[in-house]
Amino acid sequence: MITALLAFGSYWWASIILLGSLIEAAYLFKWFLNAVKSPVDPGTVHDEVIPEDFPEEPVKEPMAGASPAGIVARIPRQSSGGWIAPFMAAAVLAACGMLLATVFILRGRISGYRDMVLLLPLAVLVLWTVFDVIRVPFKLQMGLAIVCSAGYGLVFLPGLDGIRLVFGLIFIAGSAVQMVPLLNRRGHHRGLAGMLLALVFSLGNLLFASSALEFFFSWELMTITSFFLVVRGRQASGAALRYLVFSLGGAFSILAGLSFGSSPLAALLLGIGFLVKMGTLGLHIWLPGAYAETDDDVSTFFSSVTSKAGLFMLFLLAGLFVQEAIPAGFAAGTRLESLLSGITFTDLLGWLGVATAFAGAFLALFKEDIKYTLAYSSMGQVGYMLLSFALMSQLGWMNSLYLAVTHLMFKGMLFVAISGVVYRTKTRLMYQMGGLITRMPITFFTVLIGIIAVSGVPPLTGFGAKWMLYTALIEKGWYLQAALAMFASGIAFLYLFRLIHVIFLGQLKDEHRTVTEAPIWMLIPQVVGIAGIMLYSMYPSLLLKRLETAVAPFFETTISWDGYTVLSTLGYWNGTAVMYVTMGVFLVPLLWLLIVQRKNTQKVGQFNIVYAAERPYRPETTHFGYNFFAPYEKALGFLHKPLATRFWYRVVSVAEVAGSMVRKLYTGNIQTYALWIVIYTGILLSILQRGM
Repeated sequence: MITALLAFGSYWWASIILLGSLIEAAYLFKWFLNAVKSPVDPGTVHDEVIPEDFPEEPVKEPMAGASPAGIVARIPRQSSGGWIAPFMAAAVLAACGMLLATVFILRGRISGYRDMVLLLPLAVLVLWTVFDVIRVPFKLQMGLAIVCSAGYGLVFLPGLDGIRLVFGLIFIAGSAVQMVPLLNRRGHHRGLAGMLLALVFSLGNLLFASSALEFFFSWELMTITSFFLVVRGRQASGAALRYLVFSLGGAFSILAGLSFGSSPLAALLLGIGFLVKMGTLGLHIWLPGAYAETDDDVSTFFSSVTSKAGLFMLFLLAGLFVQEAIPAGFAAGTRLESLLSGITFTDLLGWLGVATAFAGAFLALFKEDIKYTLAYSSMGQVGYMLLSFALMSQLGWMNSLYLAVTHLMFKGMLFVAISGVVYRTKTRLMYQMGGLITRMPITFFTVLIGIIAVSGVPPLTGFGAKWMLYTALIEKGWYLQAALAMFASGIAFLYLFRLIHVIFLGQLKDEHRTVTEAPIWMLIPQVVGIAGIMLYSMYPSLLLKRLETAVAPFFETTISWDGYTVLSTLGYWNGTAVMYVTMGVFLVPLLWLLIVQRKNTQKVGQFNIVYAAERPYRPETTHFGYNFFAPYEKALGFLHKPLATRFWYRVVSVAEVAGSMVRKLYTGNIQTYALWIVIYTGILLSILQRGM
């Protein structure tokens, strides 16, 4: 119907129907979430919640054992209490989908191998719903899900090439690895394994979609399955509703954009839909809650895998975004005409990308909740990918794909590592941790590798990504964007330093003295991520040459290779040499300290220190973690105001006022309702008659 209305120029009617559908979906799902949410879920959690961390009266005597009341905010283990909604949704989706598919098959609308592949997510929901009904053990369900995901990749990925193959490996292989930590779960988690595998297959279907209908079907199935994964969080109903409303809004924008061919309006509408899924600045307010309030071992999928779906579609439809964004003749005869002429959508995407990178890093800087820190960090990394894509150059696209692949590794292993920390410590607040390096050494090493890669410090993959980004920006002449991107990288280093310092260094808390290393199922993806990061840091050409081949059909060659050295017009980078030099600089002094100076070292007790003329006796008083960057917030706090959130709250307020006015039409009189039905039928018939 929307396609037909837009084809006949009924833009207002199409807009009204889409807006009404969005409002109706928001209302219905809000009611649904209120009915099924956990009793401990207030439905309003969209940002971190900081409890009272210290009692009002100071501690005057040394205390052993448990910490004072209020010091630690406990987080219960992953609960299966939120299984009802996803389980019901899986059953209903599976039944309706398979019924519709059966009708289409009988009528001949679905036939052939490719069409059947599109139905795999629905088949998964049917099969895993049966598994839940007959109570197949969850570990077995997840094991089968991992095998099916790997099998999907082995069967279908060899038929892909170029950019589709790159994202296919991210969606399928990356998801298979990220599923491993869920094998640590015990008990029954109805609907989880099936919904997760359906999400993976719907992402895979995006790779093979050959028509607008196939693409939109897979996109919407990805949205609904990911929504029911968010719902499972203990306090995620508010975040899930916000995620769904923004996702549906983006999907409706895509639906409208598909009807405008290759026009600038199509580029605008499609771009908005893809940017919503990426969580770019202004459209990001769903992101922190959805990433943070989702179950800890599921959050990694949203950050490292599904966030790339929008980027993938930008690559596929890149030709749309090289058009001028401002219509010809706009502000003709004024000074604005000369300022706005020639501005393309990629120019706007470049500014949006660098703004997203800066905002993500800045918002992560002041968070106490570790998952919200990582959520905003992911937002910033997506900004770099968007900025690199917008450069529309060989080096820019190579860097965007390079970031997408390496982000899967380091952000995936960071989320899994932090999931293990939360699993053991029962808290997500960083300042309530400390000294965990001795209790969780493997997790510490994972986080260390991860933050080095994210921050762009030599010698890991992040350094090469930053070199390619700055080189491409300068070659393009985007000097201001390069400066802002470099400044954002500096901010990222600050919050990453805090992350590892506050959690793993400093003083070990009393309640964490018996903490052990993360479970083996959580360590496996960390080891895989570390291996990938170290491999591509030592030999970046293994990945870059394949990415160069993927983007070769779109741009002229601007780089060359001399062995392991990549040469550009501005300089060169040899990842292997950087790795050797850095290892030498750090390993030689370390070995000297361990071998030569070991006999001169003295191990002291935890509280064998004196500062400010006092000897501390509790770890809470010797480890600085809370409000770590207070001076920065005092100086730059005005940039921390949630302007985008306030804007969307005002939009919601306007919608509520309009809804209360429309509600007056519902008088309770059946004759009035009959009149509305007659009027609606008459309007609909007039529209259809006009179309015919």
